[in-house]
Amino acid sequence: MGSLTDKVAIVRGGSGGIGSTICERLAQEGAVVVHYGGHASSANKIVNKIKTNGGQAGGGYV
Repeated sequence: MGSLTDKVAIVRGGSGGIGSTICERLAQEGAVVVHYGGHASSANKIVNKIKTNGGQAGGGYV
């Protein structure tokens, strides 16, 4: 794991291009990623991608 093990990262707008990349990188470093995006399908897509790659994530939309 990386330097963010046992940390929680909250990312607003995490389902966009830059936001999703930030979410993925934080998860690679060991953070539990919680993000909120504008669309449910986009939010679910990045959460599922992080989980598929062994990370921990949750999210939603507003």
